[in-house]
Amino acid sequence: MGENMNNPKISVIMPVYNGEKYLKEAINSILNQTFTDFEFIIINDGSTDNTEDIILSYNDKRIIYIKNQENLKISKTLNKGIELAKGEYIARMDADDISIPKRFEKQISFMQENPEIDVCSGWLKTFGYRRRTWKFPLTHNEIKAFMLFSPALVHPCVLGKRAFFTRLKYSDKFVGTEDYELWVRGVDKYTYANIPQVLLKYRLHHSTTDDIPDANELDNSCKTVMLMKCVNDMSADDIDVLVNLLSKNITLKDKTRVLDTILNANKVSNYFNQKLLSKVLALEVLNVIKVHGCSFNAFKEGLKIIKHSPFSLFSERAARNLIKCFFRGF
Repeated sequence: MGENMNNPKISVIMPVYNGEKYLKEAINSILNQTFTDFEFIIINDGSTDNTEDIILSYNDKRIIYIKNQENLKISKTLNKGIELAKGEYIARMDADDISIPKRFEKQISFMQENPEIDVCSGWLKTFGYRRRTWKFPLTHNEIKAFMLFSPALVHPCVLGKRAFFTRLKYSDKFVGTEDYELWVRGVDKYTYANIPQVLLKYRLHHSTTDDIPDANELDNSCKTVMLMKCVNDMSADDIDVLVNLLSKNITLKDKTRVLDTILNANKVSNYFNQKLLSKVLALEVLNVIKVHGCSFNAFKEGLKIIKHSPFSLFSERAARNLIKCFFRGF
């Protein structure tokens, strides 16, 4: 694939702040892509370590190096990259992750075969202090339902049409959850998809968005926006239950009651596909049951939920998981 820096197929945007430890791995994984028609916009967001020296050590004409004179934070830096981008598509990358060599090749092929899709991502393998393969919902309607609880699109693995990003851009009010807010804002006007293949190796650190002030609150506000698209009237207490489903301070009974309320409200609003919503809520209840551990009371409550649940996914699998959870406590 030839390289045309005046009109590249992809503009890759990678912000970096004090990322010297893993930066070379991230850069190399992009430069070694089998699909080569891209510009690589690396924005140094006021780093105080050797980030700049590492970037400048590369002699590749696809790299466009930008240096912020002060730390602008992630959203403003990403928007700066969007304004500079010349590609038909914009791809995201983080400075501590690793893209598999055929990531862009697979994503471009997918987008060309499915022109109705505006943004695509894929599955990932985590590495670092925990290793796991994460699989995400594939179709737009599945992703939409999952967005009640999580972004469902892996931000550093995203590739989308430039028009999507230039029209919406990132909100600088959502530090740490800027991607979630963007997907929520665009979900009713644009079409999302995930490719059912691992496209990114995602590095897990012990630090999380819990270390970012207000990140959890902002994450909850995204969940609330999705909820209100489906439910016209829900009490503040019930909203609090929804956004804190994995808290042990809320009873299993209250949690399943709220999820049941959402399912019934959607029968009226038809905002989500009812079958897909039922599947998502059932999976969420299983997560909730696991959180409540292996006490006998939790076990009894869990069996009651499975027996009487309106969520269509519950079956022998749910009971089996609950029994495993209970007996692991002995």
